[in-house]
Amino acid sequence: MTKKAKELSPYHIIEKSVGSNQDPKVLYAALIKMTAQPNFRILRHNNSLLLFRNDQNGTVDGTIFTADPQSKMVENVEQFTQALKLSGIKKLTMVIPNLKFIELAKKAKLNYTVENRGVNTFIVTVVL
Repeated sequence: MTKKAKELSPYHIIEKSVGSNQDPKVLYAALIKMTAQPNFRILRHNNSLLLFRNDQNGTVDGTIFTADPQSKMVENVEQFTQALKLSGIKKLTMVIPNLKFIELAKKAKLNYTVENRGVNTFIVTVVL
């Protein structure tokens, strides 16, 4: 039997996800402000969060914060994309700093495209 990881608060997920690269307090404060917007949504699976803006046009812009080990991320991505599909979303677009997400997308058998926008900046579009 697999031991379930301790459920972390959204703040602690963001803190573990960004490490020392950014101030988690600033990001969390911005997240709190964004939740007041009617088109902003958060999905959670395990200790991962998908934050996205839904402009009701079938395409959402999102980002993932995670405190989960790599072994859980394929499951998380599959669950996030399934939830988006059930909501009528057709595309998810994300800006990513590296190509780690591409490995997950391949393992989750997602239909995606990648556009290189310069040093450490990639635009990934997942067709759901």
